[in-house]
Amino acid sequence: MIDFVITNRAITPSQILEVRVLTSANLGTDHKLVLCKMLMEQPRKVIKKPIYIRKFNIESLSTESTRQLYELRLSSRLNNICIAGEVEEGWQQIKTCITEAAAE
Repeated sequence: MIDFVITNRAITPSQILEVRVLTSANLGTDHKLVLCKMLMEQPRKVIKKPIYIRKFNIESLSTESTRQLYELRLSSRLNNICIAGEVEEGWQQIKTCITEAAAE
């Protein structure tokens, strides 16, 4: 046999459905026309959610006035919350106070 179907490595043998030699096609050579039916799968796209990390300028805390302002805002926010119940809920409240004070 001198007629072949050539594919790349991405095509697995299970994707090849049918291979036929068409003898009715007159090509003028001793070769025959080969017909191959393959199952082509669409590549699956992996959608990743972007992770947004908010960064604060912690170098500004080296100045005394900025540090005192941050401490004042953070202590006033921490005094206004009541931490009771689950540990995770308390941590989320403290984390919110820290990020809001840093954003201001």
